[in-house]
Amino acid sequence: MRSPRPAKALATILGVMFSALPAVPFGGAVVVSAQAVQAIPPVQPIRPDQPIPPMEAARTNQPVRQIDQAYLDTVRRYASGDHDAAMAAFVNLPARDLDQVAVRVFAQPIVGDVGMWEQLQRARRRRTLDEWARLVPAAAVMHVEAGTFQFTLDKNDDGFDHLDVARTLLDPGGWAWIVSRQPSDRRPYEQMRRDVYLAIAWTLQQFVLVEQMQSHLKNAREAFPNDAEILLASGSAEEMIANPVVVSQRLPVRITPVLREAQEHHSRQARLDAAEEYHRAALKIDPRLAEAHMRLGRVLQERGGRAAEARRSLETARDLKPPSDIGYLAALFLARLTEDEGDAASAHAQYVAITTRWPDCQAGHLGSSRGFEARGDRQAALGALLPLFRAPKDRACPVDPWWTYGLGQAWRLRAHMEALRARVRA
Repeated sequence: MRSPRPAKALATILGVMFSALPAVPFGGAVVVSAQAVQAIPPVQPIRPDQPIPPMEAARTNQPVRQIDQAYLDTVRRYASGDHDAAMAAFVNLPARDLDQVAVRVFAQPIVGDVGMWEQLQRARRRRTLDEWARLVPAAAVMHVEAGTFQFTLDKNDDGFDHLDVARTLLDPGGWAWIVSRQPSDRRPYEQMRRDVYLAIAWTLQQFVLVEQMQSHLKNAREAFPNDAEILLASGSAEEMIANPVVVSQRLPVRITPVLREAQEHHSRQARLDAAEEYHRAALKIDPRLAEAHMRLGRVLQERGGRAAEARRSLETARDLKPPSDIGYLAALFLARLTEDEGDAASAHAQYVAITTRWPDCQAGHLGSSRGFEARGDRQAALGALLPLFRAPKDRACPVDPWWTYGLGQAWRLRAHMEALRARVRA
C-alpha cells in the first residue's frame, strides 16, 4: 500500500507475541505468511510489565485506554450486525493510529501473559479465544469498509492505512493462532482470509489505484497460489490496466505522438497477454468458472486474429448458465464478435435477443439500433433507443454491467461486502 508502517507495527507485536508462545498445530502448522515474517524487524522481547508505546492519537487529549475501548466497542457493534452505527463511530477514530489500537486491543490481553499462557485459568483462555476468534475477522472486514469510505472522500492515505490493517490482522499468524485453539478446521480461516484479500483487490480496482492493486495481488498470489478466484482477480486487473485510458495515463507526458502510440500498443498487448495467462490458469484450477471463460473470450477478441478461440470461450461461459451479469456480457461479446466477422443479420438478431432478455441494459439496444440503421430503417433505429430514455429508477438495470467492465471485478464489491458482513455477524 502507501506505506509499510501499519503492517510492520502490527506484524512486529504479533510476531513477537506468538513466537514466544508454544507452537500449536493448525491444520499441521501455525499459519504465518512469508511477507509478515520479512516485515518483522529485530526487536527486544516484550516483558509482561513492558507497556506498548502510546499511540500518536494521544495528542487528541483522549486517554489511550478510552480510545482502545471505543475501538473494541465499535468492533463488537459491527459484529453484532449494527453496521451503520458502527461505521459512523469508526470513521471518527484517527485512522493513522488504528494499527496501534488494533495491536493493543487484540494482542494486549495475551501479550501480558507471554510465556505463561498454559498457566492461565482455562475459563479465561476460553473466553478470550472465543471472542477474539469472532472479533478479529469482524475488525478486518470493518477496516476494508472504512478504507473504501475514505477513498470516496479522496483520503487515500487513510484508505491505505485501513486496508493495511485489515490484511495484517489476518496475515501474521495472530488470528491463525487463535483459531488453532478452537475446535474448527483450517478451511473457514483460509476462506475468510482469501475473501478479505478479494475485497481489498476489488476496492483498489474500483478506485483505479493501479500500483497498490498490483502489489496487493502479488501478495495474494503468493498467499493463495492455487486459488482460481485470486487468479481471476489478477486477470481482471490486467484487463483494467490494458484499458487505453489507463495505459495513456501511465505513459510519460513529454513523448512524440508516434512514440506514444507505439508504447500504448506495446503496453496494451503486454497486459492482455498477462490477462490471458491468468484467466487460463484460473480455468485450469476451476474449469467451470464462468467469469474466467467470459473474460478470456473478451481478451482473445480484443487481441484480434483469434475469433474462433474467443467464440469457444464465450459460448462456454454462456452455456454454464452463469449469474445474470456474466451471461449478459457473454451474450454481448458474442454479438459484437459476430458483427466484427461481417455477419450483420446474425449480429442484429443476437442484439435483439439481448434486449428481450435484458431490456433495461443499454448496450443491447445500441447494437440493435445500429443494425436497423445499417439497413436504412431509421424509424426502427430510433424506436430501439426509446426504452433507454426512461428514468433509471424505473429500470431494473440502472447500471449496465458493460459500463463497469473496465474496472475489473469492482462490480462484485458491494455484494461481496454484504456477504462478509453476514459471515462475521455474531
